[in-house]
Amino acid sequence: MEDNIGLAIQKLFAAQVPTTPVEEEEDIKTLILRADGTYKNAIEAQRQGDWAGYGRYIKELENILTKLKEKSK
Repeated sequence: MEDNIGLAIQKLFAAQVPTTPVEEEEDIKTLILRADGTYKNAIEAQRQGDWAGYGRYIKELENILTKLKEKSK
């Protein structure tokens, strides 16, 4: 057994696994597409009466809109 998941995956696949996640900066177009999809998911959750899911999608939409606002400065 390996000490961490990265070493276990590296051993399993005999490949290099980055130890820190690489976070790509999202461009405005990508954020708009994410916002659109998230909004549609929220509406679908609302239609199904899944209020917990609806709340999660609305929170995610808020985060995406905040990122868009920051990029527009």
